[in-house]
Amino acid sequence: MYNLIINILENILMVLKDGGEEYYYQLIRNILDDKAEDDVWKFIISNDLWGGSGSISDQALLDNKDLRIKLEMLLIELGNMQMRMDKVNPRTKMWVSSFLDRGG
Repeated sequence: MYNLIINILENILMVLKDGGEEYYYQLIRNILDDKAEDDVWKFIISNDLWGGSGSISDQALLDNKDLRIKLEMLLIELGNMQMRMDKVNPRTKMWVSSFLDRGG
């Protein structure tokens, strides 16, 4: 599962880079570059990813509808995987449901 999570995070990185989301891109890039598995697990349940205002789920790529849809699809995939593993942020399920309701 860990390798699948890394693949999803790398795909999220590409979408963020394509959309010029430098802050969020660097946040994830630094975690992946450190190659510390514990940091990856902490990040995928963090408020930086799944929180409210200012989080990737809430704010990233809002000005680019096409890339936002790609991001939401990746977050749905990641969130569903996390729920199966019971490694979630309290908001993960809410965000995944919200993205699915919008057509994801």
